[in-house]
Order: sequence, then structure tokens, then C-alpha cells
Amino acid sequence: MNVVIYQDRTAQTQALANIVEALVDEQQRSYLTDWIRLNIVIMEAIGGVSPNMRTKLSDLNSKYERINNEISLAAADTSSLMTKFVDNAVRAIKLNCLTEERLQSLKKHTPNDTYLGELETFVKTSWATLDVIQTMLIENACGELVKSYLSNRSNKEAELTTKLNLLYNEEQVVCRLEGDVARLEFEQTYNEQCMKDIAAAKQLRQEELTALEGQIQTSEEKLLAHRDYSRLDNGSVWFVSWSVNVQQDNGERIAQTLHAQLLARIAALKSEINSTSDANPAARLATVKAELETAKKSIEPARQIVTALKEQCTVLKTELAGIVNNIKSLYEGSGCYDPITLGKIDTLSKGIKSASVALNQSHRALRIHIGDIEVNAEKLEESVISAIKIIRLSEELVGMPLLARTEKSVRAIALTAN
Repeated sequence: MNVVIYQDRTAQTQALANIVEALVDEQQRSYLTDWIRLNIVIMEAIGGVSPNMRTKLSDLNSKYERINNEISLAAADTSSLMTKFVDNAVRAIKLNCLTEERLQSLKKHTPNDTYLGELETFVKTSWATLDVIQTMLIENACGELVKSYLSNRSNKEAELTTKLNLLYNEEQVVCRLEGDVARLEFEQTYNEQCMKDIAAAKQLRQEELTALEGQIQTSEEKLLAHRDYSRLDNGSVWFVSWSVNVQQDNGERIAQTLHAQLLARIAALKSEINSTSDANPAARLATVKAELETAKKSIEPARQIVTALKEQCTVLKTELAGIVNNIKSLYEGSGCYDPITLGKIDTLSKGIKSASVALNQSHRALRIHIGDIEVNAEKLEESVISAIKIIRLSEELVGMPLLARTEKSVRAIALTAN
């Protein structure tokens, strides 16, 4: 592979300018303030709660210190890798050429994000701890009266979670079938054209490839948008588990499946275009028609299952919201309502969430862009900007000015004559 990245010098110059601008801009940004201050917020909360809650918050603080140490150590390694990635990628942009050797080097310098699994575990256990503390507040205030509601809430959450997982699995089936239908319909048209005019058929295939490549940007934007785990926020948490755990999958997994399908389809078309064999289109056409008929027959029943599950989830969410509102009314009318402690729980929940989103989103963005480079070399610029953000996150965690050095290196490369 030896790919020219930009067709004109203006686009190349603009890409380098955009990267320098991102380096300057990111040095002014702060993503992890809430995370870095989390132990302070926890310690402040400990001072104002009952002893049994204090024990749970102390345990939460210990877990935070452990995971924060792991993340900070990983960030130091990551920043080194990302600096090399930026340097390599900017040199490729400056030379306006992406070789196979350089592409493999870029892939080698992607960050080790295994610590994100540990972070995800910490987030889930933290939310569970905060939910327990909140439940304690309510039980202490309302006594036996509220226990049946709390039990119903737990049961309804479990039922809804099961339904949401079933819905995701069925949506995956529909995604696969819809992708198969689109692919097979094109193959049918292509093979029919092959039997009439092979040159026109090849042109048709090239046009399909161009159209699919044009969808990458939109698909990528949809996928990245889903990384924001926006949760319901009705004043205070009410409840952490309900507002975060049940609601956290907002379509990201399906968007990820669709993006992967798009890239796979593009790669397959490119492979077909580079192949010299278009033998026996008549036989291939018969096979394609049979496969297309099977896919079309399967798709409608699968869609009906998805529709039914969505309706069931809507009913369960409504029922769960009703239960939560009943608990809220009982608690606020108990005479022991404690908005200060609830506010601290909310602050902790948001701090944990914001750090998780920032770290996950930046790593996911880089991996998406790197996956796209093989399809569209111009994605190299977006990969560099994603890497710059990861360096900024690492800066905040390790407390060292890393981006200033990277900016100096990039400016030197950009000014070097080809």
C-alpha cells in the first residue's frame, strides 16, 4: 500500500494547521476536574452522614484511590505512545503519503486501554454503593412503609434489564439482516449488469464503493455521539441504578454494529474491485437471488419481535418511573428529607460519570479513526486530533505538561521542507 492522502496541497496544509490549532486549544481544556477532586468530595460527604454510610463511603474512597493510581500509571505509558503516534502521523501528512509500513507503525502505537475495563467495574460498583446509601436514607426516614416499594423497584429494574438485553439481541439480528438485504440487492444488480456489459458493471461497483465511503463520516459521528452516557436527572439522582444503569445503553452498541458492517462492506468491495475474476455471473446471480429471498422473508418477523420488545420496555419504564415517584413522595413527606446528603450523592455520581465518559470517548474515537484510515487515508488528521485529546487527558492525570512538547515537535515537522 502506498496511498496519496490529499489530492491538493491546500487540503494538506489545512490539515497540518488544524492539528497545530488542536494542540494549542487542548492545552486550555480540562476534562477530569471532577474525577481528580473525587476523593475530596467523598471525604466531604463522609463528614456529614451516619456511621454505617460513612463505612461505605470510606470503602468507595479506597477503591477510587486504587483505580486512580492504575489509571495514572497507564496514562504515563499512553502519553508516550500517543506522542509517537502523533509524530508518525504528522510526518505521513507532511509527506502526503501513507505507506503500509507507516500504517502498521501507527497501529502499533495505539494506546493500551485495558485499564478502561477496571474503570468500568469501578463505575458500576460505585453506583451500586451510592444506590445502597440512598436506599438507607429512605428506609431510615420512612421505615416499613417504603420497603415494599423498594422491593418492587428492584424487581422491576431486573425485569427491565432483561428485556433491554433481549431487545439489543433482536436489534442485532435486524441490523444483520438489513445489511444482508442491502448487500445482496446490489450484488443482484451488479451480476445482472455483468451479463449485459462488464465495463458498465465495474463502473457501477466503483460508484457503490464511493457512495459507501461517503457514509463513513455520518456513521462515525453517530457512533461517537452515543458515547455520551446521558442519564435521567430529576433534580437529585432518584435512583442511581434506575437513572444510570437501566438507561445507560442509548444505542451505542447498535451504532457500533452498523459502523462495523459499513467498514466490512467497503473492504469487501475493494477486494472485489482488485480481483480479476468475475466468472460465471449467471450462476452467482441465481445464488444471490435465493439468499436475498431468504433474508427478506426473515426480516419482517425479526422487526415485529423488536417492536413488541420496545413496547414491553416502554411499559416497564413507565411502571418503574411510577414506583420511583411514589418512593420520592413518601421520602419527601417523611419529615426526615435530607437534600444535602442526596446532593452529595448526586455530585459523586456525576463526577464518576464524567471521567468515565471522557476517558472512554477519547479512546473509542481514536480506535474508530484508526479503523477508518485503511478505508480513507484523510481520516489520519482526525486520528491525530483524537490522540492529542488522549495526551491532554494523560496530562491531567499525571500532572505534567506533555502537550507543549508535542506542539513544538509538530510545528518543527510542519515547517520542514519535503
